[in-house]
Parts: sequence; C-alpha cells; structure tokens
Amino acid sequence: MFRQIISYANEANFDARAGTVTMNSTATGKTLSGVMTASSSFYNLTFDGVSGGWALSDNASTTGNFTITNGTVTAPSSLSIGGNYSNAGTFTHSGGTVNFDATSTGKTIVTGGTSTGQLFSNVIFNGVGGWTIQTNNMRATGTLNISRVGTFALDSGRTLEINGAYSVCNACTGSTTWTGSTLYLNSGTNYEVGSKNNAAETYGTLQVGASTDIRTWNSTSTVVTVPGTGSLYSQDDGNNDGRLRIYGDYHVGAFSSTTDYWRYDTDFDGATGVTRQVTVEIKSGATTTIDTNGTLDVKGGGGGASQFTSVNTIQGTGSSTFVLSGAGTSSIFETQMSNANFGGGTFTLVNTSTTNISILGGILNKDWYFNIHLVDSATTTDNIQTVGASDITISEADSSSTIFKYTGSAWGSAVTSTNASSSSNGHLAQPNSAGAIRVREFTRASTSSSYYKYNVAVQPQPDYLSYNYYDTYGNNYITSVSSSLSSGVDKVIGNDWYRDTIATENTHPTVNEPPTLGTLLAGLVKVALSFTLDSTSISLALNPSNNHTTTTTNLLTVTSNGAFGYNITAFATDVMRHTADSSRTIAFWPGTNAAPTAWTDICENGASNCGFGYNTNDADLTQFDSTKFAGFSTSSPGDIVAKASASTTNDQTTITYRVSVDSAQPAGTYQTIIRYILAPLF
Repeated sequence: MFRQIISYANEANFDARAGTVTMNSTATGKTLSGVMTASSSFYNLTFDGVSGGWALSDNASTTGNFTITNGTVTAPSSLSIGGNYSNAGTFTHSGGTVNFDATSTGKTIVTGGTSTGQLFSNVIFNGVGGWTIQTNNMRATGTLNISRVGTFALDSGRTLEINGAYSVCNACTGSTTWTGSTLYLNSGTNYEVGSKNNAAETYGTLQVGASTDIRTWNSTSTVVTVPGTGSLYSQDDGNNDGRLRIYGDYHVGAFSSTTDYWRYDTDFDGATGVTRQVTVEIKSGATTTIDTNGTLDVKGGGGGASQFTSVNTIQGTGSSTFVLSGAGTSSIFETQMSNANFGGGTFTLVNTSTTNISILGGILNKDWYFNIHLVDSATTTDNIQTVGASDITISEADSSSTIFKYTGSAWGSAVTSTNASSSSNGHLAQPNSAGAIRVREFTRASTSSSYYKYNVAVQPQPDYLSYNYYDTYGNNYITSVSSSLSSGVDKVIGNDWYRDTIATENTHPTVNEPPTLGTLLAGLVKVALSFTLDSTSISLALNPSNNHTTTTTNLLTVTSNGAFGYNITAFATDVMRHTADSSRTIAFWPGTNAAPTAWTDICENGASNCGFGYNTNDADLTQFDSTKFAGFSTSSPGDIVAKASASTTNDQTTITYRVSVDSAQPAGTYQTIIRYILAPLF
C-alpha cells in the first residue's frame, strides 16, 4: 500500500499493515500528530517533498523503514524505527531519542553525513535485529546506548561520533563489529564504557576527544587516538586479565572512585579476591597525574618476578617515557618500572626496580627491605636468637628519619633509628610481618639527591660479644651505590636489593661482608677469655744471707676478645701474717697503686724500707717503673695491676713481689692470699 499525505493526524486506530506512508508536501509547517505508536505505528514512513517541512508533534514509531528522500523532518521526543533509516534530506533531532528496535537482521542506517540536519541527539539500539551503519559517518550529539542487539556493525571507513556517553550491555560487545571503522568518543566528560563483565570488544580505531576521559574493560583496538587533554584507561586490555593500558592525560581521582588499583591481589575497580599479574603499559609521551583527591595503590605479589606489577611504556615514536606526577597519595610496592619521568609531587617506591627513569620535578624516594641474619661468626650454620626484644638497633648515621618498621597492618612513620629482635632462625621479621624493616636509599629531586647511611648494632648475647657494623668492620656505613661519598661507606644499596618474592631473601653475602643483596649476615663472635698465672704459690725466703730482703715474680697471661680490652685487679685478703702467731705481721709497703714509691734500700738500713709490696710492668700503668712499688689493697675488687684497651691474645704482664724485714722480725712462716680478678670490657 502506498499513500501520499501532506499532513497527518491520527485520533483513532491506524492499521499500517505492510504499507508505506509518504509525506510529499513541498510546503513547510506540516505536522504528524496524534497516536503514532504501538498498534498505530507506521510500517514504512517516507518524506519526499522538495522544500517540504514536517514536524512530528507526538512520539512515533515505524515497524519498517524511516526514509527522508527530500525535505526537512523534525523529530519528536521519542522516535522508534524497526527497519532501515535513510536521510537524504534534513533531520532535526530536537534533543529527542531515536530508538532502533528492529527484530530482524539486515537493517541499514544511512545518515547522509554529520553536518547540521544529519545529526542525532540520543540513540538507543534495543532489539534482537541487526544493523549496519553504512555509506556515511554518524554522529550523536547526546548519548548512544546499545542495550540489546542481534548484530551491530560500523562499516569499514566510517566514523561513529558520540558527544554524550556511550554505553553498551555486557553481552552486546560480543555482537558488535568495528573492523576498519572509528568509534569517536567526544563528550568532554569522563565515564566508563560498559562494565568489567563485558564480553571481549575489538575496535578498529578508538578515538577519544579533547577533555574526554574514558574507561573500558576487556577491549582492544587496532588504533588508539587520544589528544593531549583526553585519556583512555583500558582495563583488562585485549581481554587479558590484569593488563592495563593508559593513553593521553590520565588523572587518578577524576572518576567517582578516587583510588586506582594496580595490585596483584585487587582488581582495577578495587574488588578483592582477585590474584593475577598486573602489567601497566602507558603510551609513550602520556601523563598520569594523581589529583589531590586521588590515590594510586600499586603492589605486586605472589611468587617470582613475573607476579610483580610491571609499569612500562607502550613504545611509539617520539618520547619513550611517560610522566607520573601529582599531589595525591601514591603507594608503590613490589613493582618493576621502566621509562618513567616523575614530573611532580612525592612518590615513594618500595622494593621497586627501576630502569631509565628521571626526575623532572617533585620528589622520588627509593626504599628497600632490609634484613639481618645473626649467626656464629665461626660456625655460620648456627643461628642466634636475641634474648631481648630490642637487642638489635638499626640507625641512620646522620639522624635522618628514613627507617620504617611494619606494625603488622601498616608501615609506621619514618624514624632515625629503630630496635628489633631476631627469631630462632636468626632473622628479623620478613616483609608483611610485624617487625619487618625497610630503609630509604635516597631522596631525589630534579637537581639534587640525598643519600643515607646506616649502621647495625647488636647487644651482647649469651656467650657472644656485642656487634657493631661500623666500629668493628672497617669503620664504614651502609649506603647507596649511587652515593658520591668515596670513603667511610660500603656502597651496596640499590636495585640488587630487589626481592622477587618478598618473603624470601636473596642470597646472603659472606659473613660480615657488606649486604649487597639486602641482608646483612652478621657474625657474632663468641666470648673468648682466658687468664693464667705461671704459678699459684709464691715463696719468698728471708735469711741473713739476703739481708732479709728478696723478690720474686708472677707472669699473668690474658686473652680477651672484649672490644675494649680488659682490666685485672688485685687485692690481698690480709696482711702477711705469721701462721703460728696471728699477732705477728709484716705491713704493706706504704706506696699506693695510684702513687707507687721508690723502694731501693733494705729494712735493716731503716724502718722506712720495711714491708711487703708489688710492682707491675704493664706499660699502660705509667705511674710504675722498675723501682716503684705499692702495697696491696685489702678490699675487692682491688687496684688495676694489668690492662688492655682492645681485644688481645696472650697479653703478658709481670708482677714483682718484694718483701724486706729487719733481723728482729720473729722467725717463722708468714702468708697471705692475693686475689686477681679479670674483667673483659665490651
């Protein structure tokens, strides 16, 4: 059936059957009104009047084709088309919605172009049919929603531009074809296309407009075009779980969710219960900015290097780097990062290896996990567990706050030093366990760098001496491989401290060597202490032939690995007393240890030369010489008679005993006990 109509008004029922209604007036101001939907829908509706003009005053629908051959058609708020669409005249959308709801395949859309009179406002595809946009490009100045389709295709060489939001149902992406064509998202706003449950989508060219920020899921594109003010955030790109591609000027915090997750154990939208490798590929020359309200959470995990987050560039012409900057919060752990420029803000990288990076602005901190393994220096298979909860001290030499301890749920604030303990395996706690330690290698700006120096000290343990890396092993601190210092440091902190599996340490160095791979194998020395006297019984025979004056010696031999040497003190339990008559004694020589006096004569030549005393040849006791003697103290621990200021082996001191009495001294045996006390100094 074919009817030619100038204007149309329906106030009852219209049975279109399979006919075509043609509006062929050559005058403007014509209208279509009344009931034009449901049972009163048109079948085919054609407008073919040169210079004619029609306005659909009420919502309308066709179960067949909608064709504009000539003239101008002004659309209603809602226009549904169940067949083909073709425009060779002028179509004025009036801000309304065109709903393509065909139930059969093979439908075509010929827009006539994207000039004024060829544009749509809002477009919906909602039918089980199939459409092909062919011959001309198509533009929707509002939204375009594919909510249900059998098939949808944009012909090769054609462009579909959408100035509002584009949305697509999860199943629909499996029924769309974009081969050789361009989807141009040009809203000037930010939004997410579809959802993470989309079927895989393959675009020909995906073009993003200026100031337009787009997120997609499970899609891939032969060509991506993004201007400097727009961005594309392609999650699970190419339907590869965990792959993220970023193009253009991307801003963390620009969407309703202010946190972006590049984590092994969290999906890109923050959903937990997900574990997979994350690979972030950023288009060369692109920028990623963390806005003030934004948070970037980056963390690898699992086992082995392949499980860690990788951040790199999608290589292209021009600059091979991307820029990461911003005033928001960043948390970057267990990552391998390449070809990055840091452009502003403060970034802290923890256990993150870097290659080809530079600082254009802002601050970059580089932190590494640090562990200490305490062993017996002689038998390194013997682990040492500290007896005190704070027996190990890790400190920064210049009192910089660059040391962090894990609380069990988070990393604590930076401090200048912290205490720790080793467990039964001799180790500090491993990362992600309470008590784990990390230290900062450097703080770097575009024009300057600060490097930090660390020392490790261990309190004496049962049977073991104290340990101090700096004092005992070369007077060097542990610092960065990049440090400009040439002395006083072991330059070992750097990318080699990177752990592929964070709970598993790298290979240990030789005991007490610099920790080149992030763990100091600290060998504690067992206490070594010995003290011998060449004789424990000394006899001094007095008789007329020696003028009742004589001397004898004791040889003291000491070995001590006390870091600060040793002291030997001596005291007498009593004066020299007659064994048969305790009232009879020989007095001590009047000189003292602090002020020994010369003793060069005998008692028979004067009472000032009588007594019992000692002399020491210890070179550190400079108050003594070969002629000066002192009387023994009679209280513990006594006076120092031998000493050393550093660890020593077989250090020998000669103690000379001297006694002199006159002939009136009652004969008999006199005796006393001299006690020697060795005190190692640590």
